[in-house]
Amino acid sequence: MKYIATSVVAMLLLSGCDNTQSNNSSPSASCQTEVGVVTLKSQPVSVVSELTGRTSAALSAEVRPQVGGIIQKRLFKEGDLVKAGQPLYQIDAASYQAAWNEARAALQQAQALVKADCQKAQRYARLVKENGVSQQDADDAQSTCAQDKASVEAKKAALETARINLDWTTVTAPISGRIGISSVTPGALVTASQDSSVNDYSWSGYNVCRPHSLQCRFITSA
Repeated sequence: MKYIATSVVAMLLLSGCDNTQSNNSSPSASCQTEVGVVTLKSQPVSVVSELTGRTSAALSAEVRPQVGGIIQKRLFKEGDLVKAGQPLYQIDAASYQAAWNEARAALQQAQALVKADCQKAQRYARLVKENGVSQQDADDAQSTCAQDKASVEAKKAALETARINLDWTTVTAPISGRIGISSVTPGALVTASQDSSVNDYSWSGYNVCRPHSLQCRFITSA
C-alpha cells in the first residue's frame, strides 16, 4: 500500500486596490488580500489490479482399475475433491471373493497334507534304522514331505494373489485432488486400465504481462 499526498493551495483575490479613494480613508480600508489554505494530510490508498491467468495441476494421476468386472457403485461426484485412498468405484466382487475362498481352502488342504506326509517321513526315518522299511521307502517319504511343503508355499502365494484381486475391486484415489469426468457408470463392464483423472490444484500459476509486473514491483517497494 502506498501513501499518496495530495495538496491544493488556492489564492483568491477578494478585493483590489482602489486608487480613486480619497486620502481621508482609514488604513483598514487599504488594499487587502485574503488567502485560502488547505492542510496537507496523508492517508492510505488501496491499489487494486485485476489480472488474468491460467491454472495448471501441480499433480495429476489416472484412476485405473486393476481388475475387470461390473461397476456396482460410483462413490463420488464428478468434480469433487477427494482424498488419497478414498473409495471411488466398487466393482462386483462376487467372483473374486469366490476365488479367495477357493485359494484359502486349497491352502488348508495343503497344510493338512504336509503335516501327515512329514510325520510319515519322520517315522520312516526311524524305521529304516531298524530295517522296518526299505531305504527307498524312507527316501520317497522325505521327498513327498518336501514337495508338500513347496505346495503349501505356492498355495499361500495363490491366496495372497486372490486377496489382492479382491481388494482391487474397490478402486481408490491414488492422490488427493479434484476428480475429473468419469468414463464409466454403474452397470458398465470395465477392464483393467480404464481411467479417470485426479488433479491436485493446490498450487496455481499466473502469467502476468510486463506492465503489470512493473506496477506491482513499484507498489511493493514503496
